Amino acid sequence: NYDKYFEFVKAKSEKSVLVQCLLCPPRKQLVCTINSAYNLTVHIKSSHHQDVKQFTERTQKRKMMEILPSNDSSESKRRQTTIDKFSEGGSITQARLDRLVFNYIIDKVQPFSIVQSESFKEMVLSDKSKKLNIMSRDKLSLMLIREHNLLSNGQIDCYSKIDFFCLTADLWSSRRRAFLGITIHWICPNSYSRQKNSLASRRVTGVHSSDVLARHIYEIIQFFKIPIRKILKIVTDGGTNFKKAFKEHQRRDFLPPQKRCASHSLCLVLTTDIKLKKPKKKKNAAPKRREKELTASEREFNEFRETVLDPVLEKCQKLFNKQSNSPKAADLVHSYLHRYLVTPSPTRWNSMFDSVSLVSELLDEKPKEMESVMTGLGLEKFSSRDREILKEYIEVTRNVADALDVLQGEVYMYQGVFSPTIHKMKQKINDLTDLKFCLPLKERILKSVEKRLYERRLFESDAAAPFVQIVPDAFVIIEDKADF
Repeated sequence: NYDKYFEFVKAKSEKSVLVQCLLCPPRKQLVCTINSAYNLTVHIKSSHHQDVKQFTERTQKRKMMEILPSNDSSESKRRQTTIDKFSEGGSITQARLDRLVFNYIIDKVQPFSIVQSESFKEMVLSDKSKKLNIMSRDKLSLMLIREHNLLSNGQIDCYSKIDFFCLTADLWSSRRRAFLGITIHWICPNSYSRQKNSLASRRVTGVHSSDVLARHIYEIIQFFKIPIRKILKIVTDGGTNFKKAFKEHQRRDFLPPQKRCASHSLCLVLTTDIKLKKPKKKKNAAPKRREKELTASEREFNEFRETVLDPVLEKCQKLFNKQSNSPKAADLVHSYLHRYLVTPSPTRWNSMFDSVSLVSELLDEKPKEMESVMTGLGLEKFSSRDREILKEYIEVTRNVADALDVLQGEVYMYQGVFSPTIHKMKQKINDLTDLKFCLPLKERILKSVEKRLYERRLFESDAAAPFVQIVPDAFVIIEDKADF
């Protein structure tokens, strides 16, 4: 089943052969051992992403055929290797055993200390093998370094054949440690499918200044030998450290042009922009005077938040907090609803939407059970007015959530899909004309989208000329920016 991808050239030694890749434009020659095709698999994964699924299916099918019993009585039936035979070492070599252990540890993200565990050795060897041994931790570390170098070289070779890239960069912290993650994306020249890979997840120590971020990004790009001219954009959030890094170091020979993340900007519409507007504090200014600094629309929206939306969302948040902070409360929720509530993540607005949507759904489908839950937890019950407000809130924000799902997609999200998605989202929100409570929310969202996405020119690269972009089940055609 490898003949579609590789062609035999010659035998290098008793245990290795030289093969030629049939997918590479200038056909590349590779060396692999007779007992293992790992090098070939790594080459397919690093250089031919679009063929990985088919390659895996073909090779896995071959493996299954080898262990299935034959229908021909004249042939000796093939058997799957048992633990006893594996332990006796009769059907596996030491190199093959090392490879299996290595693959298991990497695939399951196990600690390297597992090779020192007596129970792990007993499980693999079953105390019957005198020929085979579990490799040491030092050997495992050396093997990891060798495989990392092999994979990196494969990536470098793959990237050298691509003309244009887009990068993403993000800085985050976990357990008092900060990391810089960078991914790379490109369009396959053969299948025109979107491809992606992870370049680095690097530890960042000290002050996260613009100079530090610029240096790390530059070093990672140089490690993979990607010319700056090939990187059309690098997408980041709107953090001041990133903005300053690219403003000061964005040169053709150092850092590529920066692009703000549209998904992040759209999330800010429903987190930052719809919060209560507070007047700027000035020294020696009376509270009433500061309050007058707000516009009429801002004061109206503040009143809507304080009297309509916030009381309902606070009831939901108290319910989420009870379940998260108390095992007893969580058991009570499960006893009545036969499931747990979905609790929101503070850094992902989508999770808040999913959580509130579930509460609204349960209030419709299981009103008595939800009433018992609120009573049992000592919380204020949801009134019929609260339910209507929740439904309208979900109806308005669902369009933004759907747009975010499209923008954050991995398969069908291209530059040409961005503008039609935002255009359709605005159109659907505009069509909501029978709102009783959440009309101020609708108007604030539309105004914020106009400010964050249109006035800041996030459309400039795909609105400059006509384009046609294929999306699932439809053609979307946008002629010019006037259509937006």
